[in-house]
Amino acid sequence: MSILKSRISFPVTTALLMVLQLNIAQATVLDQSFVSGTPSNAQIGLTYDALAQTFTVGTAGIFDRAELLLRQKNTPSGGLTVSLLDTTTGAPDSVLASIVYAVGDINTQAEGFGWVSADFSFLNHAVSIGDVLALSISSAADDEYAWDAGVNTSVSNDATYAGGQRFSDVSSDSGVSWDPVENWDFSYKTYVATVPEPATLVLMGLGLAGLGVSRRKRTG
Repeated sequence: MSILKSRISFPVTTALLMVLQLNIAQATVLDQSFVSGTPSNAQIGLTYDALAQTFTVGTAGIFDRAELLLRQKNTPSGGLTVSLLDTTTGAPDSVLASIVYAVGDINTQAEGFGWVSADFSFLNHAVSIGDVLALSISSAADDEYAWDAGVNTSVSNDATYAGGQRFSDVSSDSGVSWDPVENWDFSYKTYVATVPEPATLVLMGLGLAGLGVSRRKRTG
């Protein structure tokens, strides 16, 4: 009996370890993506304290990272903060996490937009289909960063994202007051690490365990 138990426990343990490794190694997928067809300079600083874009999650899993299409002056005087926020009130609300970039960390040039990646995987924030979150940028520097967006003149298909809304903070440094802005949205991409359902993991583990037992029997 003890020999049988040892023969079963080894493949079961091995199977569980393999399942855990497969779970950790899940691929990160592009979830939401919007790039305006008519870029313009939506700046922060003198006009706005911060800018935000809400978006609707389309893939269940763990929120991994976001990419924002930004630009900066050649030598900005201050750094940039990129935040992930909740939207429990229908607008950007509580800050879930922030990433601070020092001057020189962002590789964009004046008048040229470039994708800036913000890695939020450390947050281990679970998301479900239909969740609405927000991305925001802010800086202590005046008027030195811009977020690519569509032209704010009329509603056009290439300037709007149906799953979210653009907001600006017009509080003038006294708290936060998010004001929705119609007709255009900021360019961004979001990525989600998919997580297998528990039932799938159990079936995978049992299958691997059975395979291990059969191999032990053939070699025993």
